[in-house]
Amino acid sequence: MGTITSSVGLISGLPIGDIVDQLMAIEARPRDLVVSQMNTLDKEKAAWLDLSARLLALKTAASSFNDIESFQAVAATSSNTSVLTASADTGAAVGNYAFTPVRLMTSHQVITTGRPDSDTTPVGAGTITVEFGNGNLDRATSLDFLNTQVGVSRGSIKITDRAGGAATIDLTSAMDLNDVLDAINSAAGISVTASTSGDGLVLTDTSGGTGTLSVAEVNGGGTAADLGILGSAAGDTLTGGDLVKLNADTSLRQLNDGNGIRTASGNDLQITLEDGTVLKVNLTSATTLGQVLSSINNATGNGGKLTAALDATGTRIVLTDSTGGGSGPLTVTAVGSSKAAFDLGLLASDGDADHVITGGRLTAGLDSVLLRNLNGTTGVTGGSISITASGGSETIDLTNAQSLDDVLAAINGAGISGLTASLNASRNGLLLTDSGGGPLTVSDVSGTLADQLHIAATSSSGSIASGNLQLRYISENSRLDDLDIARGKFKITDSDGRSATVDLTQGNETTLADVISEINSRGIGVTASINTNGDGLLLTDTAGGAGRLTVYESGSSTAADLGILGSDDDGDGTIDGSLEVTIDVDATDTLSDLADKINAASSRLSAFVLNDGTATNPYRLAVSSQIGGTAGRMIIDMGGVSLGFSDMVRPQDALLFLGDPSNPNSIAIRSTTNSFSNVIEGVTLNAVGTSSTPVQVSVTTTVDALIKRVNDFVSKFNDTADRIGQLNSYNADAGTRGVLQGEGLLSRIQSAIFTMITGSVTDAPGQYNRLSQVGFSVTDNGTHISFNEEKFRQAFATAPSAVSGLFTHAKTGIGDRIESALDAFTDNISGAIVTQTDNIADRRQVLSSRADQLQTLLDSKRARLTAQFAAMEAALAQLQGQQSALSGFSSALSIAQSSGVSGLFG
Repeated sequence: MGTITSSVGLISGLPIGDIVDQLMAIEARPRDLVVSQMNTLDKEKAAWLDLSARLLALKTAASSFNDIESFQAVAATSSNTSVLTASADTGAAVGNYAFTPVRLMTSHQVITTGRPDSDTTPVGAGTITVEFGNGNLDRATSLDFLNTQVGVSRGSIKITDRAGGAATIDLTSAMDLNDVLDAINSAAGISVTASTSGDGLVLTDTSGGTGTLSVAEVNGGGTAADLGILGSAAGDTLTGGDLVKLNADTSLRQLNDGNGIRTASGNDLQITLEDGTVLKVNLTSATTLGQVLSSINNATGNGGKLTAALDATGTRIVLTDSTGGGSGPLTVTAVGSSKAAFDLGLLASDGDADHVITGGRLTAGLDSVLLRNLNGTTGVTGGSISITASGGSETIDLTNAQSLDDVLAAINGAGISGLTASLNASRNGLLLTDSGGGPLTVSDVSGTLADQLHIAATSSSGSIASGNLQLRYISENSRLDDLDIARGKFKITDSDGRSATVDLTQGNETTLADVISEINSRGIGVTASINTNGDGLLLTDTAGGAGRLTVYESGSSTAADLGILGSDDDGDGTIDGSLEVTIDVDATDTLSDLADKINAASSRLSAFVLNDGTATNPYRLAVSSQIGGTAGRMIIDMGGVSLGFSDMVRPQDALLFLGDPSNPNSIAIRSTTNSFSNVIEGVTLNAVGTSSTPVQVSVTTTVDALIKRVNDFVSKFNDTADRIGQLNSYNADAGTRGVLQGEGLLSRIQSAIFTMITGSVTDAPGQYNRLSQVGFSVTDNGTHISFNEEKFRQAFATAPSAVSGLFTHAKTGIGDRIESALDAFTDNISGAIVTQTDNIADRRQVLSSRADQLQTLLDSKRARLTAQFAAMEAALAQLQGQQSALSGFSSALSIAQSSGVSGLFG
């Protein structure tokens, strides 16, 4: 049977494949025409999409034209960037300012005494604790707090000792009393020691001279008078006047050792008068001491029966009952969970029937703390104590003691020879020392004050230490910003498996009270409060389940910052977020081991061992606070570990003056970093050095960024215009045309974008109503636009609001006009280009269906032609076979005849 091999017939030898292809090419012309039309539509659609993308890019480039903030941009420059840099945000206050950076921030760094090695000799077992910032009992009093919060005039003072030595002491940069004391005590040329006592300063002459100890002003200033030490003394001691006094404007946040007043929703105080009248006082909205007094005096039912006022010293509230009734004593009690009565020192009853309650001190004396804030939230109450030492024995009445300074002063003034009461080396507790070697005994006579202060003991060595008195420095009023708490989210799961997310990103969380409220409102078995030591947050599980109370982060560091990240590992149902860092030191731990433990204990601490190169004991442990400035001051209690720390770098805040520091009217600003934000609204200043002269900071409006955006817009506009020209081009010589040549929509787009530039703004709010007036022009025979930057700057300098209005005026401004014009073409639902591409897609779909139909017919024809050629080859093969048979018969006949065998055929 004949076949077709490859594309050539075996029998016929014809190029059957080529013949079929040629025949099908003729037949395929209708289909090819349809496919060509489809390809043309694809190119048109691609061109429209490309143009749409360019128009959208143009719209994006013009987006700032409709934003008024783009025309309010400012720039800040510094006249001396080697000491002060400046940056400004949109809307910053424009002007020229003088700043003087006089001090950079330093972080607290301490170092131990030397040891012979770092990894062999144990340092001794014990428990080291570290607190930050406010855990010390001698916190420096800010000068701003003195003199009814008027503060102290900056300037210099002159001190002359009794031997005639004199020194001028510059207190211009002093921010707190420690700065004042340090400056006086380190002054060369005089033998005078400055200290605090109660509410004032004391200068003690140690020169041995017989003249007059005196303090005078310098250059007519008022610094000495404001410090209460202006004047002279014939003896060795000059006692200054009282500096601590409150008034009606005193903020409640400044009271109670900075813990403020803890109020509750609703009423806070219940005052029962002698005639039985009951007053309920709500202090929820009070922010000043005057508002507290007003709330009491104007309480419902008072009507002048009770008067609340400050006492003569300006440190206590006095309640005076004028009813004269006989129902009972004047009494103040707390209402509900409010602790306002306690914090105001008013939780009392008139025990002596004088119709008066004189409250406790609202603030401690200079550089001291209130007894009621010791032992955490428990406090210390007054009483009488007995002290027996080698130099004598005395009973000391501390019934009316209010501050720790009262206790120290009473003990030191008791007349017991050789006995000294002071703060311990860690500044977090008391130390009683008998220079005679003891024995030393302290006991309570009435009350439990000695026991509460942890000094009720007998020591054969003549020394009694209280240990950490746990000053309460964290309260519900503590601000999250002061504690460096990130605003984020965390999840709490109670022991019963119920979970809730606590969200501190809502914008209204400013204090720990807000955090506590948010946690307690979550509806799970967990209660938040301040811990008993008053140094952190406490979570208490009330669910009673078999699981563990656990706190997880939710994409922030908030739980860790609050100290509550983790689980109730000891199974007591609580997580204590104490800010105190605890390091347990084992008996075998070396200096290197201790460094590792400190680093693992808190990210706020960094420890390392250094070798100072000395021949003996060269190894020292250095510990640095990772919190800047005074907020990062470390209060380190060695807890039995045989190492002694001393300051290597003292912590200090950065200090910046608005103006010249020599001018007493200049304003001092401090920061725990070297960055100062919003001293000028919208401006950030960064101190990188110090200067004795002011640095000029200029905040000016700038159009640099806007001009950059305008140039970008012009570039994209011309790019779009060029592309439109290409798509609409026609070259008669070459016989070529653009993909969209002759399209009406393309011409409309071209006309619209140029109209955006050349049209006028109706109701323009200023003197400009055309872009040509501010530097725009059409060039290159109407095919491009250009921008004259200098003309724009001149126009903006002349009338900035008019230029801004030209672009940003509602509906008719350039910004709105460009957006509206381009949206008409690029809107992804109703835009003209979308409509055009949808029509193209519809037409292409019709053509695609037609092409598919034609292809089906072509496939059928090809199959038919191929079958026909195959049949022809088969027929030829059959004919060829018959021809071969006949040829064979003829050959046989010829052989027979030649052999004489003819009978067979004849």
